[in-house]
Amino acid sequence: MKKNPIKIIPLGGLGEIGKNLLVIEYKNEILIIDAGIEFPSNDLFGVDLIIPDIHYLIENKFKVKGILITHGHEDHIGALPYIIPQLNVPIYSSRFSNALISAKLHEHNLLKNTKLNTIKPGKTFQIGSFEIEFFNVSHSIPESMGISINTPIGQIIHTGDFKFDHTPEYGPKSDFKELSKISNKNTLLLMSDSTYAEVEGYNTSEKDLSISLNRYINEAKGRIIIATFASLIPRIQTVINIAKEYNKKVTIIGRSMNNNIKMSIKMGYIDAPNNMIISWKQANKTNPNELIILATGAQGEPSSALSRISQGKHQDIKIIPGDTVIISSSPIPGNEVLVSETINNLSRLEANVLHSKIANVHVHGHASKEELKTMLNIIQPKFFIPVHGEYKHLLSHSKIAESMGVDKSNIFVIEDGDILELNNKSGKVIKSLQLGRVFVNSYKTWTEDSSISKDRKKLANNGVIALSINIDNMNKHLIDNPQIASIGFKQDEISKEVIKNINKKVKLTLENLSGNKLKLNEIKENLENEIKATIKNELSLNPNIIILLNQISSK
Repeated sequence: MKKNPIKIIPLGGLGEIGKNLLVIEYKNEILIIDAGIEFPSNDLFGVDLIIPDIHYLIENKFKVKGILITHGHEDHIGALPYIIPQLNVPIYSSRFSNALISAKLHEHNLLKNTKLNTIKPGKTFQIGSFEIEFFNVSHSIPESMGISINTPIGQIIHTGDFKFDHTPEYGPKSDFKELSKISNKNTLLLMSDSTYAEVEGYNTSEKDLSISLNRYINEAKGRIIIATFASLIPRIQTVINIAKEYNKKVTIIGRSMNNNIKMSIKMGYIDAPNNMIISWKQANKTNPNELIILATGAQGEPSSALSRISQGKHQDIKIIPGDTVIISSSPIPGNEVLVSETINNLSRLEANVLHSKIANVHVHGHASKEELKTMLNIIQPKFFIPVHGEYKHLLSHSKIAESMGVDKSNIFVIEDGDILELNNKSGKVIKSLQLGRVFVNSYKTWTEDSSISKDRKKLANNGVIALSINIDNMNKHLIDNPQIASIGFKQDEISKEVIKNINKKVKLTLENLSGNKLKLNEIKENLENEIKATIKNELSLNPNIIILLNQISSK
């Protein structure tokens, strides 16, 4: 009897960096792997986050059985508070990821009604037709896991974000034997992390990085500020270990890092000696040579601690010439300009800045080419889909898979929205969903094609001219000259001559309309069109026009 095919549908993370969300569908059952966010580029005004478009899942809500989480980074769990209210299905994750998710859901008042399941690696459990087992992988956050899913047509393995690290500072080392046991050389489909598929060789171990950081901290004169990801717990533990070695105190700047470190100490993921981590008030009284400041802002985020410090806007911390600032990360694609600006600003304040382009201050958490080959060699899948990355990363990974013996016709480079139908003999893309981006600001969401996005873009590009116009409520004639205000123009750009011409145009337009029995909104529309034409003629600009039309009774 012919078995039904499996559908693989990425709704985020394929063809882009971030907002990872992948759908596995079999008959009337859907599993979701991860639900992440993407951070906005500089030209998206008033947008805090971008989340996946899940209209397909909402339309098939009755099929969705659960969400499997590979690890606790924002690009894998950040969208959960916006998805759960629409789907409300169980979430399965590690203990550490569960704690991060719980904090997010609590913030959105969703924790009480969400079913969270803590899963240990190596334990199998059933969700409908799917038999699932999580397994340990090395990454830059505790308890990162890959997922094995036994389906009615064969085994699917999703690596999650991973690298091979034989000497990690924290967590289990890479276990080839366990990986080989899970796959048993009988894997139908491998989906593997592609983020660093263009990078030659092997990734550096976190252990090697700790040696470099130790040296930089030992050689630094004065205060040391180290910026890294708030969730990079192994790196934070490394800093704490070095601080202990040199009898230094550690203080934490940045809400998210503070929360994560407190949680990690409480749960046993960070080991810090008593009284080592001190408040900023205590740090102010500490000898600068005996202090390490851990801060958020390694990606140059405008509202982050390091960004505000670099601009002299932080309420507590001011750069002292000679401070050493270590930016222990590499820029996420799209954040290069922000990071560069932060480095330049810190340098202007005479800080000694060490960053990934000039010093060994960071190792990334993703497999390079040789590690990707190793994963393919261990799993030896029949079919292969590169996941997590821009198209160039996916394409590079597909070529690696082909070089490792996967048949070219069995490699599928798919992007967000593609529906790949797969049986145990072949696969093909049968359809592509039209997906948009969903923007978030202060818990409110809207779609990319909504009027909000279009209006904000227009306001940013063209500026605003607002006019308050008083007219006689009987004959609709102008009573006095309009009050004019502008935003987004140089101080002298709207000259007295331009204002004079706008006033003339308003008066003439109202006189021409006075014999017509027009509604107020029709008068406003005519005025708007005429004023736009006047400004375009005078200044070659096309601003947004806002008119406040006031009808005043005749005396």
